[in-house]
Amino acid sequence: MWARSAPCGKRWASRESDNRRGSGYLIAELFGLIFILDVVYLAVFVGLERRSFAALPRPILWRQILALREQMADSPWRLVALDHVQLAMPPGGEAAARAFYVGVLGLIEIPKPAELEGRGGVWFGVEGVELHLGVDPDFRPARKAHPGLRVTGLPALIARCEAAGYPALAETALPGRQRVHVADPFGNRLELLEIG
Repeated sequence: MWARSAPCGKRWASRESDNRRGSGYLIAELFGLIFILDVVYLAVFVGLERRSFAALPRPILWRQILALREQMADSPWRLVALDHVQLAMPPGGEAAARAFYVGVLGLIEIPKPAELEGRGGVWFGVEGVELHLGVDPDFRPARKAHPGLRVTGLPALIARCEAAGYPALAETALPGRQRVHVADPFGNRLELLEIG
């Protein structure tokens, strides 16, 4: 069907072997394409210098991509998304959590499944983002590890946090991102960031 001269003709003579590999193969191919687009973006838009571009560990990355492609071709499973992030909180902190995550950040409380209600804690979410707060009797706030919450209107949200008594600490600027950190009522670190 795909007439080409040897040696390429052997590769394109039939697409049946590719079709039998399943979605894992296609995902690995997509991963390779995304890598290429990332490198092009770095080279063109971020202004990566020619010598820096030459120093990228391309052989190692390509070997990893090829290994991933082969591994996923026959894989009976694959990761598809991040479902939720869980933070800890002390016992009895549900009201304070609601006041901050709903009242200040604007998340919506998600009812916990009946099987988990007795454990305490509270779940929040909005537009595909889920944040669970679980009770830990030996609670210690997460001061380094943190979720990054992408927002729009970051300056307005910063003002809202500060008016509610949650100071926003400016973070090192990253290309194309404005970001700050705030602590929830329990001292857990949260990153609020806006693209652009």
